[in-house]
Amino acid sequence: MRKKVISLIPFIIVCIIMLVNWMEIIFTTIVATWQHYVTLVLVTANAVCYFWRYKPALIGTGIILVLATFNLLTFYAATNTWFFGINIGGGNFAYTPGIQLWSLLILVLYGMVNFDRLVNWYLDAKDAKQAKQNSLK
Repeated sequence: MRKKVISLIPFIIVCIIMLVNWMEIIFTTIVATWQHYVTLVLVTANAVCYFWRYKPALIGTGIILVLATFNLLTFYAATNTWFFGINIGGGNFAYTPGIQLWSLLILVLYGMVNFDRLVNWYLDAKDAKQAKQNSLK
């Protein structure tokens, strides 16, 4: 039980950030974008999923964090996006997709907290698939 609570820390951080920023959107002149609404729906659905199915909800948290890192979702009222690129011969050559650094930091925290659990789930699924293939032979 304690490990489950610890693995929820990144999701709890996301929920707190969203709560504060939605209050900012509601009580100021900031206008919510489609990214804000999609993020609100996905995080709410993920929170509900935590009550019934822990494993898909934890994986869903990772997916939400990856999408937010690459600027497809946003937890913040005002989004800061960073680009990194290569300049060759004075011209712009290649840029990375937009990255939200705070979302990346939460994603790294998620990876550090849940790495063992995710690897074990992957290995269990791989063993189950191998056992199923061996039983069919």
